[in-house]
Amino acid sequence: MNRALIVALVLPILATVLQWLLWPWLTPFIWFFFFPAVFFSARYGGVQNALISSLLSVCLAWFFFISPQLSWAVDQPSNLYSLGLFLVMSYLIGDAQE
Repeated sequence: MNRALIVALVLPILATVLQWLLWPWLTPFIWFFFFPAVFFSARYGGVQNALISSLLSVCLAWFFFISPQLSWAVDQPSNLYSLGLFLVMSYLIGDAQE
């Protein structure tokens, strides 16, 4: 397996674990550790890694940190805008690092 792909998969998982441990103190800031995960994935492997890392980050953040937590349901449509904005920003970060 490609090292860059491993970085793109491992960093969002580490971000999820760290954010889960610190969630009581980070509560409104869903993307706190996911942006650095995407940034370093993009730095290591370019736009493709940024997109892989961002898609995994969106799935993990949606399930663990967007209410209702531990489900794929969406309470507020504004949460979908947050997910979309994160994906756009992740692409731009990856493009800039390419």
